[in-house]
Amino acid sequence: MLLGAESRIRAFEVSGRTIFSVAGNYGNLIGFFAIGGLAFVFVNYRQMNIDETIAAVMVLLYITSPIAALLNFIPQIARARIALQKINRLYEDLPGEGVSSCAASPMGEWETLRFCDVVYRHREIRKDVRAFEVGPVSLDIQRGSVVFITGGNGSGKTTLAKIISQHYLPTGGRILVGDRELNRSNIASFRGQISCIYSDYYVFEQLLSLGSGSSACDETIRAYLKAFDLGEKIEINDGRFSTLNLSDGQRRRLAMVVAIAEQKSLYVFDEWAADQDPQFKRIFYYEILPFLKQKNCAVVVIRMMIDILMWLTASL
Repeated sequence: MLLGAESRIRAFEVSGRTIFSVAGNYGNLIGFFAIGGLAFVFVNYRQMNIDETIAAVMVLLYITSPIAALLNFIPQIARARIALQKINRLYEDLPGEGVSSCAASPMGEWETLRFCDVVYRHREIRKDVRAFEVGPVSLDIQRGSVVFITGGNGSGKTTLAKIISQHYLPTGGRILVGDRELNRSNIASFRGQISCIYSDYYVFEQLLSLGSGSSACDETIRAYLKAFDLGEKIEINDGRFSTLNLSDGQRRRLAMVVAIAEQKSLYVFDEWAADQDPQFKRIFYYEILPFLKQKNCAVVVIRMMIDILMWLTASL
């Protein structure tokens, strides 16, 4: 199937570029035909002296290059129009939030994140197929606590976590942050207090948090890099990492370093220890989670039951 699709795309690409190339060359030929018609045909039927003929030919030669340049822009304009249409279709598929970070209302300090009959329903792809739904969910997440979300594949663990991190806005119920209800005026402020590492995480080359780039921040990051066995692989200067050319496990550890350095109030980890060595699994459950709990952070961890047993064993 992939080879067939690639062959069709290649054929369309060759055909399209051939048509554009022929059209461009044809435009250039039109200019030379006009010059030839003037020099060899028009002069025979109209009385033009040599000076007038040379002047006309020079003018035509002068405007040939600008016209050819304009014709060469046509393929680029066509490709840009197609790309813009694809982007517009993508924006149509993305749900609009109606949330503006510029007008964000400060959330302030909080101690409890409370879900009251919260429901999230994915958009229906087909009318004859029932959309996936999570909820109603009622729970309390306290600062200074670690909450595990466990269940089988397709049970809604990641969906619930993304409701907690406000990547998904609930379609029903209420979310209270402290004594304030979460709404579109303060969602952006609350999102600024959350740090997440999901399976489709991304690590930037430069720290984007407040205070990044200072010498104190760089020293803190260096200490964390050394603790995660990354000190010999990565350097940080002025808030910028020297390289991101790392294995997947190392990139996850780097993402954890950045998350801890951001000093957020709520952390969400989606199976962070899944592809880590036993050494770093132990560090995650025995050191990182207790450290964040001691810092009075709320931590939500998505993991299978076997890793939860490791956590319970470490807590005893």
